[in-house]
Amino acid sequence: MRRVRAASAFLLLCLTLLTGCGPLSINEQAIVLAVSLDPDRAGWRWTFMFPNPTLTPSSEASIHTSQEFSVLSVGGATFGDAVDAVQSAIDRKVFLGLCQVVVLNPRLPAEMVRRLLTTLVRTSAFPHRAWVTFGEPTASELLTTTMPEEAAPTVYLAAYFKCRDCHSPASEVRIWEAWDSLVLPSRTAVLPLASRAQGRVMVQRVAWLGPNGIQVLTPSETQGWAILANRLGQGSVSVFSGAERFTVRRVSLHSQVIPQSNGEIAVNVLGTGTIDEGGPYTASQVALVQQRVADELASSCMAALHAMQRNRVDPLAVATRRSWTDGGFPAPDVPAHVAVHVQFRVVRAGYLY
Repeated sequence: MRRVRAASAFLLLCLTLLTGCGPLSINEQAIVLAVSLDPDRAGWRWTFMFPNPTLTPSSEASIHTSQEFSVLSVGGATFGDAVDAVQSAIDRKVFLGLCQVVVLNPRLPAEMVRRLLTTLVRTSAFPHRAWVTFGEPTASELLTTTMPEEAAPTVYLAAYFKCRDCHSPASEVRIWEAWDSLVLPSRTAVLPLASRAQGRVMVQRVAWLGPNGIQVLTPSETQGWAILANRLGQGSVSVFSGAERFTVRRVSLHSQVIPQSNGEIAVNVLGTGTIDEGGPYTASQVALVQQRVADELASSCMAALHAMQRNRVDPLAVATRRSWTDGGFPAPDVPAHVAVHVQFRVVRAGYLY
């Protein structure tokens, strides 16, 4: 099925290029599917990913996953310089209009990331709906990690971010969304952080791009941000009661972050979940699990809020909302005093319900 979908996508890609790009045929174009940016000793290293030029619908079944793409790395002070360097190194016209993902190294200077996002948004030949993510251990290593789930011309990360039920928290962001978050000096862009571990690509953390640079969050801080931003999705939470471990699944949460008139912040979180394993459970066990989960969620929220205060960032636009009532330009930080209240209820637990 994966090969059938890939072949269909490849045929569609061919038709798109043949009918919508003037006199150039598909054989005369180098279709950029993804771009990554890393710092190196000479300045910046740009890596461009293309579908393998020898790839055809008839050869899809016989070509290994690692051979479906080709990459080219070049140096360049700007994105335009990098595109020119790629163009000089190949015998086809570089085509940016089908790029799906941009991967950035989290060790890049924040100002470099801002300039690149602005450049990509202002470049009419580049699709503003492409996904953007940080990547480690390096952006190019993550970009060149191929997954068996997808085949050219679809990049794995693009399919992953498009699937809203595939990952929790829901941290996907497009180029124009990240750029829009940086229009005001007080705003903070939140980008996913994709990591390569044991041959797999995982997206379990986020990074903040704020006035003071790039801050990579811990898993607990990421969970807290996702709760506060209502981006947790259908996740799971594990807690302990003595030596016994309980995993609450299908966790559904709704949070409200409310700026108070005294300058403080009140956070209210309502949630439900299920315990499908084991049982039967007593009412006292369920009540204890509910309290432990509520405490865990509140702790994650506080970790995220403390990180916001520590780094003077405002990814929830709290200061912006406060400025509508208080007047003046919003400060780029979160108030020092916050109160988090979590109510959590287990709606089904083993044989008890």
